[in-house]
Amino acid sequence: MEKEDKDGHSALHSAVRNGHLDVTKYLISKGAMVNKGNNEAEVNGGNNDGRTALRSAAFNGHLDVIKFLISQGADVNKGSNNGWTVLHSAAFNGHLDVTEYLISQGAEVTMGSNEGWTALNIAAFNGHLDVTEYLISQGAELEHNDLTDIHLAILHGHTSTIEKLVSEGADLNIQSPDGQQCLHTAIKLCYNSEKIVQETDTLRKISDEYYKGELSPEKALVFYLLENGAKLDVRDTTGNLAIQYAKDEVVKQMILSR
Repeated sequence: MEKEDKDGHSALHSAVRNGHLDVTKYLISKGAMVNKGNNEAEVNGGNNDGRTALRSAAFNGHLDVIKFLISQGADVNKGSNNGWTVLHSAAFNGHLDVTEYLISQGAEVTMGSNEGWTALNIAAFNGHLDVTEYLISQGAELEHNDLTDIHLAILHGHTSTIEKLVSEGADLNIQSPDGQQCLHTAIKLCYNSEKIVQETDTLRKISDEYYKGELSPEKALVFYLLENGAKLDVRDTTGNLAIQYAKDEVVKQMILSR
């Protein structure tokens, strides 16, 4: 029962990762890994990277297991070696019900990882709109650090999330560590075949009204940012303006017409 695999996963970690509530209850009742102390010490014990059983349950969305672990003393704010908390894990996979419950149990909304990632950063990065909305409603800060939520959402083309962040007052002109603002990032998406921008009603309306329905979602996103206050005179650390990343006349004229 106390034996760990090569990654440091105990029987308890395996049980919670797979959502086996009865097995989880049994292992804790039998004092699994008793060398780590009482039941509270057990449920807060980490594997090789410091990931607790509670974080594994949150990552996989097993709410019933999460409730039991917390009832046994699991710490909702305990971070792993990289600083990721249980709330980070829930946000990563878009588990809204888990996110709501963890916050109700005292999970800190603005806590950052060792690299500064907040739960909101992670939700925006992965395009989980409902989790993004809920975290904002619970006091998550839009501009918490260099990893701004709006940059992360644009980087992966999560338009619904972008629109929500803009409606909440996200700063489109805040610069990332490399000096680029949202417009730089969006323009580069127009020429990245590996990135797909989500087409929303807003982007379709832009295409239909201004470009006879022939504008791609990527280019419509550029138009959207310009309409919502993206500045044209911001230079990145290489000295480039956003327009210098435009490779076709449509995008160039979109900018020059401002």
